[in-house]
Amino acid sequence: MADDLQESLIDAVADRSDPAEMRKVLASYFKRKQYSLQHKRYKLMLRWAHHAIRTRNIEQIGQQATFRCSKLQWEIDNSIKRSQRLEVDDDYTMALYPELRPTSRAKKNEGTLYVEIKDLPPQ
Repeated sequence: MADDLQESLIDAVADRSDPAEMRKVLASYFKRKQYSLQHKRYKLMLRWAHHAIRTRNIEQIGQQATFRCSKLQWEIDNSIKRSQRLEVDDDYTMALYPELRPTSRAKKNEGTLYVEIKDLPPQ
């Protein structure tokens, strides 16, 4: 048990300044947030259905439920977009190390990078 606590402590204070690692952490955070918001929307719909049967002023409760449900849906959509955007690797290491980037093999003052196509019909 002590080893598990030690490992969790080390994991909690670990340096996560690597952008690739932070992207994974943020993507999992927004995925968990999406699940909790969906659960909250489900509970709101259950409450609204219960009140729709039991109450007389359904118009007021319906407006409140519609507003809250639309706000929750907006937050859910944002969480989905953020988690999808963060799950994709953006090759940050390629930006850090220019030697890994694709470069032209043309030398300076050697000519153009473009080849003239001569077999096209004139326009």
